[in-house]
Amino acid sequence: MQPLTKSPRGRRSPPSDDIEKQLIQAVPVPQPLTSDQPAGYPRYSAYIAADETSQIYRRFSTLRTRLLLSKQDSLSVLENKLDKIDRGEKCKVFLGSRRRDRNQERHNVLLQIEAELAGYDELVERSARVARLTQAQRRDVEGLRKWVDGNGCIAREESRYLGHGGDLFTFSSEDEDPLSRLERSVEDALVPFFRSYYKKQASEDTPPDVSTPSAFLAKRVARASMAAIITTVLLLPMLVCSFLPSLIARVAITAISVMVLIAMVSGFTKARSIEVLAASAIYATVMMVLVTNGS
Repeated sequence: MQPLTKSPRGRRSPPSDDIEKQLIQAVPVPQPLTSDQPAGYPRYSAYIAADETSQIYRRFSTLRTRLLLSKQDSLSVLENKLDKIDRGEKCKVFLGSRRRDRNQERHNVLLQIEAELAGYDELVERSARVARLTQAQRRDVEGLRKWVDGNGCIAREESRYLGHGGDLFTFSSEDEDPLSRLERSVEDALVPFFRSYYKKQASEDTPPDVSTPSAFLAKRVARASMAAIITTVLLLPMLVCSFLPSLIARVAITAISVMVLIAMVSGFTKARSIEVLAASAIYATVMMVLVTNGS
């Protein structure tokens, strides 16, 4: 970031510029983490390791599915082979006692099934773990692609994996809470107004020694906005009910406010059903007390 220059003597900067400078100075500027790394994979690795949202990789879902189908079919072939051996067994005693079984062909098939099944189970568990990883956000993929295009230190063929949007995952949290999503929206909204700070982030030709700016300002604006939204949702119906003379109108406002609360808690949080029910019951009780006292 370029140092802020003082205004010429006798001239004052516009108030908006002063406010912007104060906000920018309050934001801690991260130290470059990649400037001392050689160009290429060393610098690229240092850049994506600095933030978990930049650690974007492919799942290779199609290849994993192909391997699962192949192993599944191999087990099916062995299963049919074992069934054929069992149905063609001449000595029925061998089928009723494993200890007395002298059919070596059946033993060999069972050993093959055990080995194939172990590999199949391991691949299923690995694929399930990878499938549960968080889908990479489009804005994070685009930001990393801009960095790669601006630096040109990675071969084009080796950076094409960023084009597989639906097959990319990241190490960030599985489900972002409402505050995290609001922080992302606030940061995107602040970019046009504070380009003197965010211009390097928004540039198509990002230098190699620039890391993602701190979300200091976005976090505080998002927290203030979230507090205002929660306060409005909880208190506004109470204020409206206190000014309504009709009991039916107050009951209707109470019902609507409880439905809005349930919708917000269910849609924007990971609360369980019993927790949503408890929160709505408590809120409805408070509202009904106000309604009855007002009447």
